[in-house]
Parts: sequence; structure tokens; C-alpha cells
Amino acid sequence: MTACHAACCRFAPCAGVPPALRWVSYDVGREIMKRWSIVLIATAFAFGLGWQVASYMFKTLGPHGWANAYMALHQMQRELLRYKETYGALPSKDRIDGFVAQAWEGDTSFYDLDSTAEEQYLHYVAMLADNDRLRLWDSPPQFTVTTDSPVGFGFFLEGQDGISNTNGQDPDDINSWSIKSTSYYYRPIARRRATRDGILAALIALPVFLFAVAKTAPTRTNNDAQQVDAGNPV
Repeated sequence: MTACHAACCRFAPCAGVPPALRWVSYDVGREIMKRWSIVLIATAFAFGLGWQVASYMFKTLGPHGWANAYMALHQMQRELLRYKETYGALPSKDRIDGFVAQAWEGDTSFYDLDSTAEEQYLHYVAMLADNDRLRLWDSPPQFTVTTDSPVGFGFFLEGQDGISNTNGQDPDDINSWSIKSTSYYYRPIARRRATRDGILAALIALPVFLFAVAKTAPTRTNNDAQQVDAGNPV
């Protein structure tokens, strides 16, 4: 092809070049773009639909253990806040942790109907720890004063490693002031489910992709027609 032919375009046609030859490559490119646009749109739609179907068909609820532990801790925090609002101050950490640990072990003998109303309320808060939802691991809930909590204090469970170096803020700890403290346990589950749903969606989208490719493939008749048009300029 001469330099003149290479530079020719619809706006500045070169002399001696049939108009059909100038347009054939443009038409072919447009058809290819149209074809693959249809293929990609159909495949993307099938993948999205497949994802929704897979998520619905294989959806599972739970496990709820970590979220239930958070709610139980949050209830203890809420009741202790009411204690503080009623009596003006919080008991000492040692006193709270002592009652909580005893209740968590199933021993509520400390509750005394003859004690003061203040004592009874504190005993009630501690007895909330007598809850199977708080027995995920081998240590009872612990009280802490922290600025991370909106109310300035809360309870936490040492995570599966049985250690907390930050009073409830370790990645595997579950605390009473943030539901996000359970994400350490739910995030891997969410990743596994997303991977599963993505694979199933891809398996659903693959036949659609192959069908769209085959259905939009240019036929021999169309190719011959383009060649005839190119050889018979108007």
C-alpha cells in the first residue's frame, strides 16, 4: 500500500482508490465492535444473574455465635449504664469482674434479696453473664474502661487465643461497643461464600458466552457480500 493509500480516509479520499475499499475496513471494525459488545453485555448479564441465583439458592444464615455474644455483651453494657445513671458512679473493676466471673460459671449465690437496691442491681447486671452465648471460649467477660466505647466503658471477651493485649480491641476480641469486633470471624466466611457464588456464576455465564460468540459470528454470506461490494465501487 502506498503512503497515499495508508493516509486516505473518508474526509480526504485519495485519488484512484475505490470508495468501497476505503470503507470496508471501517465497516469490519464496526461489526467487530458491535459483535463483542453484544457478547460482553450478554455474558455480564448472565454472570450477574447467576450470582444472584447462586446466592439465593445456597444462602446460609449464620453461624450466629459471635453476633449473639456481641448482643449479650451489649446488654450487659446497657444495664451497667443504667446502674451508673441511677446511682451516679460505677463499682470498681475488681468488684464487677468478680461477680461476672462467678455468674459466668453458673454460680449466682451472691444474689441476696436482703441486700440494698444498689447491690441487687449490680448483681442483676452480673447475672446477665450466666448466658451460654458468652461461653464461646474458656474465659468470662471482662469489664474495662475505654474511650473506644461511646459510654466510656464496656465488656469484652478474650478471643480464641485466650489473650487480650488491648482490653477488647485485639482483632479476635469481641466487645460490647462495636458489632465490627465480630468481623474477624465473619470475614473469612464471607470470602468463602463469595468465591463459591462467583464460581457458580461463572459456570452459568460460560454457556451464554459461547452461545453469544457463536450466534454473532459473521457468516460466509456476509463476508462474500463485503468482498463483492469492495470489488464493485459505486
